Amino acid sequence: MRFQILSTILAIASICMAVAVPSPEANLAVRNITQSLNYPLRCNTMNLNLNDARACRTRIGDLGFNTMCQVPPISSGNFCQQGGVYVSGRAWGVNPPTEAHCSVVGDIVSIIINGCGSQGGSLGVFGLDGDVVVHVADHDV
Repeated sequence: MRFQILSTILAIASICMAVAVPSPEANLAVRNITQSLNYPLRCNTMNLNLNDARACRTRIGDLGFNTMCQVPPISSGNFCQQGGVYVSGRAWGVNPPTEAHCSVVGDIVSIIINGCGSQGGSLGVFGLDGDVVVHVADHDV
């Protein structure tokens, strides 16, 4: 009788102690996430004038591919200010670059405007661990 009670208790305890073992795919996903530290599109909560933001996009983009928009290594660079909208850049991450082609920066501003609207936002130019991050905001970053 004691053996039967003990075996029943152990059986119940083993059911309650089930442990989830992650699959090899889960480990791979975790590794991939930690290796990808790029700066994705992030929207703000501002109320920007979209005409001013578009004017900055045009002004920056018109500088062309042969003009570099530069940011200091430990500070930010102001690319455009129109009305209450500021477009600036900042070096971010591991060994970040300090410049990007202005036409590409203009394209990034378009992506921010299309993705975030009048809220403004930020996005990395190159999608790398070290990047130039472009900000569309109501202040210089």
